[in-house]
Order: sequence, then structure tokens, then C-alpha cells
Amino acid sequence: MASSRESKITGDTTKRILLLGAGMVSDPVAKYFASKPDVAVTVATESPSDGQRLMSIGDNINSVVIDINREYQQLDDLIR
Repeated sequence: MASSRESKITGDTTKRILLLGAGMVSDPVAKYFASKPDVAVTVATESPSDGQRLMSIGDNINSVVIDINREYQQLDDLIR
């Protein structure tokens, strides 16, 4: 999911990407977005080690440990 919200205060146009899961396809996706300076990626995963692996790909990638099938409110917060 992508969002290109512009902050009314700072004029920030950073695109926010929420990557759900950290399986095999996530590495190439993370590598692609790591090369984009105007993108911030959040990886939502059940595995802390998978999140750490993806965070090591780029400075614009962070991770959150979450079970998206159970933690609906936290998922909603990530989407907003």
C-alpha cells in the first residue's frame, strides 16, 4: 500500500509504503524501495528476525512486529 500524503505543516511529500509480511518476495521489493530517497517503508511482520533482515537493506526501512490477523487496531494505525 502506498500513500503520498503532504504534511500541511512541513510540506513533507515522503511516500509511505506498508509492506505486509517479510517472505521471499519482500527482499526484492525492499531493495527497490531502498533506492528511493522519497520513500519510507514499514515492514509489518510476525518475525523480528525477518524485520531486521529487511531493515538492513536500507536506511529508509523500519519494521514492526505484528500479527495482522489478530492486532486489528495496530494494523489500522499503521495504515493511517
